[in-house]
Amino acid sequence: MRYRPLLFALSLVAYSLAADSMAAAAHAAGPAVSGPQANGQRSVAVRIDLEASGVIGAAEEDKQPNAMAGAKQPAGRPFQLAAQFAYTETPLAPAAGAEDGAASLRVLRDYRTAEATITVGKTKLKPRLAESNQLLAVESTDRGLRFASLAGPLTREELDLVMALANPIAADRLIPTGPLREGMTWELGARALGPLVALESVTLGEASGVVDAVSGRYARLRFAGAVHGLLDGAETEYDLEGVALLDRRTNRLTRLNLGVAERRAEGPATPAMRTKAKARITFASAGDNRPGQSGDAIAEANRRLDSDEERRLALLEPGAGVLLLHDAAWRPAGVTREAVTLKRVAGEELVGQTTLRRLPPKRIERQPTVEEFANEMRRTLADHSPRIGKTEQWTSPGGERCLRIVSHGVLDGSPVEWRHGLVIAAEGGPSVSFATTIYGTAEALGEADRELQDALRFTDAGPTEQAKLPGDTVR
Repeated sequence: MRYRPLLFALSLVAYSLAADSMAAAAHAAGPAVSGPQANGQRSVAVRIDLEASGVIGAAEEDKQPNAMAGAKQPAGRPFQLAAQFAYTETPLAPAAGAEDGAASLRVLRDYRTAEATITVGKTKLKPRLAESNQLLAVESTDRGLRFASLAGPLTREELDLVMALANPIAADRLIPTGPLREGMTWELGARALGPLVALESVTLGEASGVVDAVSGRYARLRFAGAVHGLLDGAETEYDLEGVALLDRRTNRLTRLNLGVAERRAEGPATPAMRTKAKARITFASAGDNRPGQSGDAIAEANRRLDSDEERRLALLEPGAGVLLLHDAAWRPAGVTREAVTLKRVAGEELVGQTTLRRLPPKRIERQPTVEEFANEMRRTLADHSPRIGKTEQWTSPGGERCLRIVSHGVLDGSPVEWRHGLVIAAEGGPSVSFATTIYGTAEALGEADRELQDALRFTDAGPTEQAKLPGDTVR
């Protein structure tokens, strides 16, 4: 099972920034006007230290009595996480033609560090961002965060890593507008809070802030509130508190300490979770002439964010012998040496599940015709009253031969649609089968399963070759 621990929320722990340290750093700054609109387009060096712990599965308060055994269900699996990120962030212009420029934020990040250690039971994972993917274009919209590497596709593991909670792309929106005075309050909404917790959509975003102290050049800000929305299609609630130090001269946050508690319901492709964690974020001037500030890199960043194909993810499992490019709506649900299962989520609904399996050599000595493939599917589905609705064959953009059968039948007394596919290497070598079950309507899945067949490539890449995915680095 795969987890998304870097999207877990942080615990309700607010870290104080001492007033005496502000006073020691303060000097005469004159009147200062705060707020996002006063902030210029400057690169900033960001460092994030994140710690989290919690339970994957049923939380303590979710235990249900077991009438047969007279006991409660297990409380789930505990986990711990520690992650570090360091990067330079350069603002980009909002997306061309965006309906609401205030909702769109684009930046180019040049990562130096992006790594984590995750412990679940006796299992320890250490995901990290590949060196070739350290230059990333990032966009925040009302529909969540989007990432694109300038070197080629990210893996799902890399995407989950950089989509860490406490994402400060919209940190300027936490700053109150107008002249600051001690004790003044302001309200924060979804566009300020949603990006912090990397939600796909926000249904509630409310927090209140207060200027806790003003001392010369610096001001200490506090805020607390709640954010609700969808994450991986699951209803998720966050309670959060934060303490920030604002440099009034530059109108930049220099430090942000954040605490959040997460309550996530079971989703269509993810388990329920309860998490507490803490984040410490620092901001500093990045200086000039960073690699990610070149005109070529900025132009390429915008091009990739505008392209759905450039934001696809790469699934390359050691020993599987295939490379699959897919959009982020497909989520890995099970991976073995022989097969990969993906679930497709739209909103809160599971709309389809696909299992890819590399066929043994004895199955591919002779390439089947589409009619033979359809007959094989009739035999496979014989217990479900199958009716073949559509057959097709074509050559993929990579030159592979593709077959696809759409069939209808009955499963557990209900009508169901299956889609079976076969991709055969151009030289008549290895082949991969696709078996897709549709949940809900066929319209919701659309042609997503066919697009997977089009995007599959055969490769001999091993574990050390994952960084050598298609693409050219632009620095």
